[in-house]
Amino acid sequence: VGLRAEATYISINDIVIGSRTNDYIDYFPSASFVYRFGMLNTINLSYSRRVNRPAIWYLNPFVYVYNNQNISTGNPDLEPEYTHSVELGLNTSILGIMVNPTFYYRKTDNVITRYSYLTDSNTTVSSYNNSTELDTYGADLIFSGQFYEGATFNATFNFSRLYFTGTPGTSLDNDGTSLGVSAYTSLPIGQIVNFDLYFGRWGDRVTAQGTNVGKNYLSIGVSKTFMDNKLRVNINAHDILANFGRPESYTNGIGYTQRYVN
Repeated sequence: VGLRAEATYISINDIVIGSRTNDYIDYFPSASFVYRFGMLNTINLSYSRRVNRPAIWYLNPFVYVYNNQNISTGNPDLEPEYTHSVELGLNTSILGIMVNPTFYYRKTDNVITRYSYLTDSNTTVSSYNNSTELDTYGADLIFSGQFYEGATFNATFNFSRLYFTGTPGTSLDNDGTSLGVSAYTSLPIGQIVNFDLYFGRWGDRVTAQGTNVGKNYLSIGVSKTFMDNKLRVNINAHDILANFGRPESYTNGIGYTQRYVN
């Protein structure tokens, strides 16, 4: 069991809004229980309270005009968001492969939400707010081990269910299911080089006011060590599937829908 205390001091000086200060002290309890059985088996149960403070660009009240249709501004009155997290996990070995399933529930209050609203029929303003709450239920399943001597791999599967409530600037709360998978392997090719491969697939994920569209990611490379493993040289090709999964999102507000593609 543990208890951590943190003090935060924020000061903002702006020509338009004047001076703002926000000083506070937070307490973060945590507890964990581990039960071991057999040689390689453990059950873990843990609880923690966490904080996510707003970044400085979230607080900055400066109004940024991208163009005549899109305006962005920060919110100097933003508060941090707090999460209560409970996790139950199992570590075990099956045929030499380490298997780690984890189930979790997270309750987040004062979610730092980026939200958009129309000021007229043609102009959208984006800012930040604390009025949203988020409940997240999910599970991770992790495999790791060796194909053969020196050839390692790990793979992660994720399932999560998100429920947003109280979101400003929209007439509906939002909820949805997200699925993801990632895998990494490093394979020695003789005594010459190692072949490295990483693949990730992130499914669609709801936000407080819309959806971030899923994306595929693939990276491949070769690596070699020199000088008794004191020097490692890598040659990599990143994001090979970029044209098949560009960052894309949808925002749903009262009276409009916005699509963003990067």
